[in-house]
Amino acid sequence: MTRSTSRQRDSVQIDRLFVSPNAFGSTIYVDTTNGNDSNSGLDPKSAFATLDAAQTLSAAGDIIVIAPGTYTQTAAEQPLTPKANTHWLAAIPNGRAAPNVIIEGTAEATVVSVEVNGVIFEGIEFQADNAAVTRLVSVADTVAVAGLTFKDCWFDAAGVATVDGIEAVDGTFGVTGMWVTGRKQRVES
Repeated sequence: MTRSTSRQRDSVQIDRLFVSPNAFGSTIYVDTTNGNDSNSGLDPKSAFATLDAAQTLSAAGDIIVIAPGTYTQTAAEQPLTPKANTHWLAAIPNGRAAPNVIIEGTAEATVVSVEVNGVIFEGIEFQADNAAVTRLVSVADTVAVAGLTFKDCWFDAAGVATVDGIEAVDGTFGVTGMWVTGRKQRVES
């Protein structure tokens, strides 16, 4: 009689090299509907409710997995400021459809500020909800930034002509290796 057993693996073998699913950092979960900022954030069932809680816990090399929903950055909060080499990822890929993860700015000038290297945003819509927002994403205001990626992201200025999608115009500091990819971008007229 043949006996079969199965077990869950915490690593994957690739050509004699064992690699964990996230070998260089932790995976942090955020769920605006079911999460709570007093949770650990280290399991989908104990997800944080806000991106700020995930940003506070995160370290270089972490992956932040974001459940569908709208995450609001308000005037009382600072812009979302990712740490180096972090990957901000929608839990459910959007493919050709509109992203199901929205980071919305309500009253501050900048929704997201990137001042570190190696940040990746994937499957996220950055959105302004009023004219108080002047830029959705600000890059390299205080230091040079390398390796910034926006994959399948949308930038929605909500019809406000004075809102910049990505601002990287500082004359002192530069941005190198910035990639913006996607199948469809929303254009407001």
